[in-house]
Amino acid sequence: MQTAAAYALAEPVQGDGFKIIENPEENRVQIIFDGKPEKEIREILKGNAFKWAPSNKAWQRQLNAAGIHAALSVKRQLDELKA
Repeated sequence: MQTAAAYALAEPVQGDGFKIIENPEENRVQIIFDGKPEKEIREILKGNAFKWAPSNKAWQRQLNAAGIHAALSVKRQLDELKA
């Protein structure tokens, strides 16, 4: 079994009004927005199995290969939405 570190992003990924980070202490990949995302964006997050965590003020899911893949998929979808 691989550890969470095996799935690491090289560095935080910056988007338009959000960033994607790893939080190995919590074993989560997190998407942090500058403010509350619009309903359409929240639906994209939920569709990629991200859950809102008020304690971390972030949308997050488990830190593993699937979680990182989903986070990068969310970024692509949000980039397309903004285009």
